[in-house]
Amino acid sequence: MNYKRDNVLKKQKRISSKNTMKKKKTGVRVFKSLVILFIIAVIGIVAVAGIFIMDIVDKSPNVSVNDVKPKGYQTTVYYDDGKTKSGTFVGAGGNRVYVKLDKIPKDVQHAFISIEDERFYKHNGVDLQGLARAAVTGIAHGDFSQGASTITQQLIKNNIFPDFVAEKTFKDKMTRKIQEISLAIALEKKMSKDEILEDYLNTINLGANSLGIEQAAKTYFGVNSSNLDLAQGAMIAGITQNPTMYNPVDHPKECAIRMKMVLNKMKELGYITEEQYNSAMKEDVFTQVAQRAKVLKNAKTDTSYFRDELSKQIISDLQKQLGYTPEQAYNTLYTGGLRIYSTQNKYVQDVTTDEMKNPNNYTGGNYVGLTYQYTIKKANGKIVNYSDGNIRNYRIKKYGKSKTNALLFGTKAEAKQAVREWKKTVLKKGDTELGEVITYPMQPQASATIIDQSTGEVKAIAGGREKQEGNQSFNRATDSNRQPGSCFKILAAYAPAFDEGKMGLATPILDETYTVKNGLDEQTIKGSRGSISARSAIVSSVNVCAVKTSQLVGTKEGIKYCEDLGITTVKESFDINGQQYSDDTPTLALGGLTLGVKNEELAGAFACIANGGTYNKPTYYTKIVDHSGKVLIENPNEDSQKQVLKKSTAALLTSAMKDVVDYGTGSQARLDSGMAVAGKTGTTTDNVDTWFTGYTPYYTCAVWCGYDDNESMSDTSFRFRLWKGIMSRINAKKKVVTEFPLPSTVKRTQVCALTGLQPLDSCPTTTELAATDAPTCGGSTMHELYQDKLGGYIKQEPKDDKKKDEKKTTTTTTTTTTTTTTTDPTDNTTGGTTGGNTGGNTGGNTGGNTGGNTGGNTGGNTGGGTAGGGGGGSPNTNQNTTP
Repeated sequence: MNYKRDNVLKKQKRISSKNTMKKKKTGVRVFKSLVILFIIAVIGIVAVAGIFIMDIVDKSPNVSVNDVKPKGYQTTVYYDDGKTKSGTFVGAGGNRVYVKLDKIPKDVQHAFISIEDERFYKHNGVDLQGLARAAVTGIAHGDFSQGASTITQQLIKNNIFPDFVAEKTFKDKMTRKIQEISLAIALEKKMSKDEILEDYLNTINLGANSLGIEQAAKTYFGVNSSNLDLAQGAMIAGITQNPTMYNPVDHPKECAIRMKMVLNKMKELGYITEEQYNSAMKEDVFTQVAQRAKVLKNAKTDTSYFRDELSKQIISDLQKQLGYTPEQAYNTLYTGGLRIYSTQNKYVQDVTTDEMKNPNNYTGGNYVGLTYQYTIKKANGKIVNYSDGNIRNYRIKKYGKSKTNALLFGTKAEAKQAVREWKKTVLKKGDTELGEVITYPMQPQASATIIDQSTGEVKAIAGGREKQEGNQSFNRATDSNRQPGSCFKILAAYAPAFDEGKMGLATPILDETYTVKNGLDEQTIKGSRGSISARSAIVSSVNVCAVKTSQLVGTKEGIKYCEDLGITTVKESFDINGQQYSDDTPTLALGGLTLGVKNEELAGAFACIANGGTYNKPTYYTKIVDHSGKVLIENPNEDSQKQVLKKSTAALLTSAMKDVVDYGTGSQARLDSGMAVAGKTGTTTDNVDTWFTGYTPYYTCAVWCGYDDNESMSDTSFRFRLWKGIMSRINAKKKVVTEFPLPSTVKRTQVCALTGLQPLDSCPTTTELAATDAPTCGGSTMHELYQDKLGGYIKQEPKDDKKKDEKKTTTTTTTTTTTTTTTDPTDNTTGGTTGGNTGGNTGGNTGGNTGGNTGGNTGGNTGGGTAGGGGGGSPNTNQNTTP
């Protein structure tokens, strides 16, 4: 190195030269400029980012405290005691039961805080330390998925941004994250930590369709959240991060790892001691989970004919009474967390279900039935639907008409073979099967509805012999229209006749072969008993007398009374598939209806009579309370209650129908306890539909029995076994009442022996129960009219003292005994085939052959076929009747 003086001087001169200094100054200026530009760029970027962030924040939704409350709760249904839970309604996102924070153990609270937000009680909604940690991890590893969301942010994400799982771009995620942070800071100024934690623990998804800590505790351990111990709470808390991956039922090993992490974190934060940690780790919670999962898997499906009808009534009432849209009403029921106080009585329902299943009630033959839906895509692209009606037609055509050649089989294997055989005739090469649904209901079938007549409350309902197969499956008590047979004589003939003062129990009617006209057609009804009283006609279920009574009142008036009594399927005119039909026919009283009747509605009509003529629409609940405790609807039956019949009318009908049970066609329904029973039988042509609808002073019960496929039955008595089995047991706890009470407007008195009305001095008389509020006989003119209409007496001379004894004799000979014992308890009427009107063919073919949902399975709610209308037949077919 040259350190001589000359060299040093040269170097100093070079460094300090003007040229060198100029270069230095230029370099400094450039550097300073770059620094300034960088600072400006950073400020610009920050400013732009700030503007961008502020814009996102400004576009954040307005969030209130109520907005972050969890949404979607299961609805709970209670029996009529208001305390015992009968079931639930749960929709998508609704399997949640809200629980207050003070009911959740501290260990469980701390477990969630430890694993999800350890500084929860220290931050203001955003954990800056956690954000920094997540940022460093993201920069270092390129993975920004590590969570830094606080419990407050998660609460907002779940309840304000529930669609976050569908975010696809980084911009979408960043936008939501910025808004989430902003809203979390704002929310913590409005809510306490405990309030936030409570809403969070009730919101989160904890796997296995369990939303919130309460439902998770029930799902995994079968306990309330208040009973969870440390180990159980830690296990559930570990699920939160990924409810699918850490589901303890499907992934116990992965869940166990998370559970250990939770417990370690709790120990690290001082929430638990080393001893508590060790004890929790030793607890075999996963065996508990497995055992609970097995219990749930083997548990009976939560389905119920009653709750199906309850749901329909509630959805309808929410729309009619509160103005909800159909969608709002549905969502409110299935995810609104309602408390519904039903009218269902557990004991009555259990008895009804038990009797419906009892094989001893079905001794006349047991078969396996078949309901079927089948859809195929033909090779040419055409979609074709088939149903059990197609199989039935095929079998009858190939094997001939017989019970077992239709849709009744000895075993399920035989039914399956029949389906396979038929499918070969329709499934061709190139066709594609799109769907097939098969069920094998027991046959013959039955339905029952039990109503407390004093309120109209439905206490129990059974839509079939076996347990219901899934929610909203076919309910024979409410979905099936069947022909009522002679039950309809009471509603369409005698009730209006008594109520309008045109007839009394003593009114004589001539039972003779009788021909009526229906348009151009004529129908002959056989009769041979001679002159009998209206009471005897009811007791023996005499067809001619019912038709004559209907003619006296007028069939249009009979239809009106039926409508007032809640029968919605009876009308003066129908338009079905472009064709006109009418129930305004001379044989209306015999139950020959276009569409038949529903079991529930027939029970409701007879309950009106049992209730002194006051009609209550059958109802399934008394009160609906929303999630917040507000009563939405209470006493829904108030507006539907109406006096349809006079109390005197109801009492006279009850007296006659009590004789039906004591002496007549319903004698098999007598209760051994001696409890008073009144009722009416109904049996259609060829024993297709059989009924007994009756009541005690406490309950009304309608029982229908028959084959879904409208086959004739050899055993017509199992309706009585069912009815008696149900009613004897549900009335056993009631005080035995041997007579129905009479209103003040009914008394045993002298009535006109020729009209059955209050007599004039000139009228021959007889003694009978009568309505004191009924009209007075019009004398000889009315006698002549009744002779013409009813033909029930021989014309008599006007009353005077000289012929007093003769008149007494005449009175005796023209009035029969008030009760008659019948030798034919089956009470066949034209209800079956005449009722087929459109019931059989329209319902069967429309429902069966076209394969409509319910119609396809069971013959169509339009009226018949498989489980709808009646005993087949075509519209307006004339029928012979069997009394």
